[in-house]
Amino acid sequence: KVQQRLKLVQRNSDLLLRLINQLLDLAKLESGTLKVEKTDGEVYSFIRGVAGSFESMARQKGIALNIEVPAGTLPARFDKDKVETILINLINNAIKFTSSGGVVTVSVATGDGPPVTGYRSPVTLIVKDTGIGIPREHQSRIFERFHQVSEAHKEVGTGIGLSLVKELVALMGGGITVESESGKGSSFIVTLPIGPVSAEQLATEPKSLGSNAQNLVPSTQHLSEGISNVEVDPGKPQVLVVEDNADLRAFIIDSLGTEFQFHEAENGKIGLQIATEQIPDMIISDVMMPEMDGMEMTRRIKEDIKTSHIPLILLTAKSGEDSKLEGLSKGADDYLTKPFNKQELLLKVRNGTARMQRLREKMKTDVLSTVPNVEVVSQDEQFLNKVKETIIERMSDEQLSVESLADDIGMSRVQLYRKVSALTGMAVNELIRKLRLQRAAQLLQANWGPVSQVAYEVGFSNLSYFSKVFKEEFGVLPSEYERA
Repeated sequence: KVQQRLKLVQRNSDLLLRLINQLLDLAKLESGTLKVEKTDGEVYSFIRGVAGSFESMARQKGIALNIEVPAGTLPARFDKDKVETILINLINNAIKFTSSGGVVTVSVATGDGPPVTGYRSPVTLIVKDTGIGIPREHQSRIFERFHQVSEAHKEVGTGIGLSLVKELVALMGGGITVESESGKGSSFIVTLPIGPVSAEQLATEPKSLGSNAQNLVPSTQHLSEGISNVEVDPGKPQVLVVEDNADLRAFIIDSLGTEFQFHEAENGKIGLQIATEQIPDMIISDVMMPEMDGMEMTRRIKEDIKTSHIPLILLTAKSGEDSKLEGLSKGADDYLTKPFNKQELLLKVRNGTARMQRLREKMKTDVLSTVPNVEVVSQDEQFLNKVKETIIERMSDEQLSVESLADDIGMSRVQLYRKVSALTGMAVNELIRKLRLQRAAQLLQANWGPVSQVAYEVGFSNLSYFSKVFKEEFGVLPSEYERA
């Protein structure tokens, strides 16, 4: 576990080093001191190596990475470091802004280009994705330094990469264009002139140490890999962590320890789906994410009767009072700014789940009370009253089950189970049985009829089973309760 944490530290240190080097390269470009340094190499295998280092990252995000490089070899003189930097930035962006199930294609083409003295036909590198795309009004500015398309992009980038790519391409005498449509993806086309070299020359040159891309690619390998697939332990509260940065998601999960079970989502859209299906006991969410941000996810969760009861903590890099007030206005129960204190987060999660436990006890008492509440003060109480009323209406129906009750309420069986359990601490079957037994006790006390008739009236067709569960609940047989 210590080694996993150290790898996380090393990986993010490497990313920080990469960012610093990009800033230094930009400074050198501005001062005119960054030079093109060509060495002999084989273009096709070099590009395969750089693009191939992203295969693990793409696979873990559920993205298909296609590398389309011509067969054979292409010996040439080119600046490996700068071509590698260009590819890393373009492929990393393509994967970062493509959702699971999407496709990223890295292709290479050679062909006739404008004649340039001392160069062979230019090489065209194309990085295409099926991601979120770039709005038309931003396409003319994406290569400007520090320009970012939207709030969602600000959380996952710096606005440096594409600016550096364009300037490196220009330094090498090439060109770059973009074709993009919002919601349908983007294609970046880079054309680079390369110097000729024979295969014989290439064979006599010192072998390159290979691509450094593997050390620079932000990995999605994290501490919690596979944790969403473990068998649910009903004794542990379930926590949903919604965060687009895999390393930070892993850090949050690791910080909370083993007293919780976790579900994970990389954006608000997936988080909303998991929250609706699994009904967790607590949600921790980032604010700025692609596809659906944390604010919108919070609003939808709190407006949905299935999920409105779930405590939700928002995490954000924005520390302003306005951001905090906006989060709370959407229904968030708490708000933490990054970097956060691990112990503070743990205490907030513990307190939130403890409050839910106290709420369960109150709801359990209320729903089993024979006197209805005079006033409904929350959506959750409205929901429980609806469940209770539906059970009472169908009290004599021995076919009443969790499935049929879920249909009447308008939920799936799992959603109903998780919601009722979260609010009362009881299973739905247990709630149905307790309400039936309470009605039976009322009828017996009022001398409504014989025990057998009372049993049928409250949905029990098996008289011996009715007597057994009645005694478990009240400590006496129905016939003795009747006399009492």
